[in-house]
Order: sequence, then C-alpha cells, then structure tokens
Amino acid sequence: MQLGLDVVPVEVKAGVDKKGATFKSYVLNRHPRHAIRFSRRNLRRDGGFTNIPLYLAPRFEACLPDVT
Repeated sequence: MQLGLDVVPVEVKAGVDKKGATFKSYVLNRHPRHAIRFSRRNLRRDGGFTNIPLYLAPRFEACLPDVT
C-alpha cells in the first residue's frame, strides 16, 4: 500500500497469533516508516507500526498516522 510517498507493508491475520516471521523480517530489514497489520487484536500503535482490528478495515485510513 502507498501512504504519501512511502510504501507501507501490510499483513492480514485471521487469528490472534502474531507470529508473522516474514512480515517481521521485512520490517526489521527494510525499516519502513509505517507498517500495518490487520488482525483480531485491538487497535494499537507502536512507533511506526499500527495494528488495526479486522472490524475497522473498512475505515482503516482513520487509524493511520498523519503523513507530513
């Protein structure tokens, strides 16, 4: 996905388990400004990482950090 001029990695998880080794590896190696995970977990922001609950997927843009 693209957010402003940044390419944003996105992961979609159907369960609560967040063991996305490939996604974590990509984020650790590429250092994107933002990374998004859609899952059954609650809304949470941790630095450039945002977890968005699946039920908010249709309104995900409201959950993203501001781009400056």
